[in-house]
Amino acid sequence: AQAQVLLDHMGPLQPGDLPPVIDVEPDPYDDTVYSGAEWAIAIGLWLDTVENALGVKPIIYTAPYAWAPINTADYADYPLWIAHWGVSCPSMVTGWDTWTFWQTTDSGSVAGIQGGVDLDRFNGSLEALQLTTW
Repeated sequence: AQAQVLLDHMGPLQPGDLPPVIDVEPDPYDDTVYSGAEWAIAIGLWLDTVENALGVKPIIYTAPYAWAPINTADYADYPLWIAHWGVSCPSMVTGWDTWTFWQTTDSGSVAGIQGGVDLDRFNGSLEALQLTTW
């Protein structure tokens, strides 16, 4: 259902757009508890729905702590956006050997924006990012 809501509201991808991103961060305050296998199934359904509709692989955004209970390599052919703050190199999660994007902090500073902001790196040059066809 969440994938369909996204597709209904986002419109077609335009040149230069990133593919949609699934944010895989189980909420520790959610009173509904899912097993890692149930999370993996739900992630797969979302990925399949979005990829079939758009013809591009979505990006998976997660953190080592969040992926640990899921612990599957089933989606390793999808681009990984890893969130791992305060380290010089992010820890990888099951299935991936490298990352596409790395969120290095959630409390960065950007001129013109008040308060902390997420800071991210692309695993490549600006030219490579601009030439990437998802």
